[in-house]
Amino acid sequence: MIDSARGWLLLLVAFHAALGWAVVVLAGSVALSGMAGSSVGWAAVLAWQLRTADARERRRVVRRSLREHDDPGPQWRPAVDAEVRRRLATTRREWWLLGALLGAVVGAPALACLVAAVPRDDWTAALPAVPLAAVGVLVHRWVRRLVAEARRWSDHPPVPDGA
Repeated sequence: MIDSARGWLLLLVAFHAALGWAVVVLAGSVALSGMAGSSVGWAAVLAWQLRTADARERRRVVRRSLREHDDPGPQWRPAVDAEVRRRLATTRREWWLLGALLGAVVGAPALACLVAAVPRDDWTAALPAVPLAAVGVLVHRWVRRLVAEARRWSDHPPVPDGA
C-alpha cells in the first residue's frame, strides 16, 4: 500500500490525471485549466506537510512500527501510542463521511463518464471511470489497513526488546 510521500504524490497525480481526463470527456478542454490549478494546490499542500525532517522521521517510525508490529523503542513509543489512539478514536461516522466525500469526488465523475458514454454511443467516453474507480478502491483498502494496524497494536502491544 501507500507508505511514503512519494507514493501519495503519485496517487494524487494519477487521480488528477484521471479526473482531468473525465473533465475533458464531459466538458471539453476549457475546464482543464481549473484542474491544473487544483493539482498544483494539492501538491503544494502535500509538500508543505512533509517539509520537516523531524516530522518525516516520526511518520516513518510510526508507520513502520504499526505495519511490522514492532516496538519502536522508548523514545518513539508515545508517538506510536498517540497515532493508535487517533486512528481508533475516529468514529464509524467519520470513516463513512470520508467514504461519502471520496464517492462524491471520485465516484461522481466516474458515473458521469459512464452516463455520458451511453447517449454518445462512444465507449471511450467511459474509460476515465476505470482509474477513478481504482483510486477509490486503493483509498478504501488503505483506510481499512490503518484501522486494522491500530487495532492489532491496541489488542496485542509488541513486547519491548529488553523485556
